[in-house]
Amino acid sequence: MTENILIEPKELEAKIKEGNIVLIDTRDKESFDAGHIPGAVNANDIFTYLSNSTPEGQKEMQEKF
Repeated sequence: MTENILIEPKELEAKIKEGNIVLIDTRDKESFDAGHIPGAVNANDIFTYLSNSTPEGQKEMQEKF
């Protein structure tokens, strides 16, 4: 995987305007509820899957989310 996973705020803003994007907020529910980027979804349990970066682990994560 050679894609950058971090982008600048202006780039994110443009992608949101284009549509077809899902923002995942990985913070705990309380922090998410206190404030988040409009349209973002909370998926704190994603960290369970990030520790397994094998193709099988990535497939399992994609199926979950």
